[in-house]
Amino acid sequence: MATTTDRLLDYEGLAELLGIGLESARAYNARATHHRKIAARTGDPNYVRPGDLPEPDVYFGQSPAWKESTIKAWDAARPGRGKITTPPPTAPLRVVKDLAHA
Repeated sequence: MATTTDRLLDYEGLAELLGIGLESARAYNARATHHRKIAARTGDPNYVRPGDLPEPDVYFGQSPAWKESTIKAWDAARPGRGKITTPPPTAPLRVVKDLAHA
């Protein structure tokens, strides 16, 4: 039977996996934590945004850690970064002024 290990990522591992800086990784978590706290306080889940970093899978003291699989799934599904998140328009674009004949 094969076993697989799911690495736990701290801020440094998170930053390395995502190709971002250490401070950016900390900012991602701080922003997502802030949004979750507002949602909990107000009872409005709309404060949690689709691109927010998921909650840590575990804490070591006060240090958060995420499973590598959690971050890979989140990164693949999050909006932005060149991904098309809205359908293309159904009507052709209207030309306002043709610069070739101006």
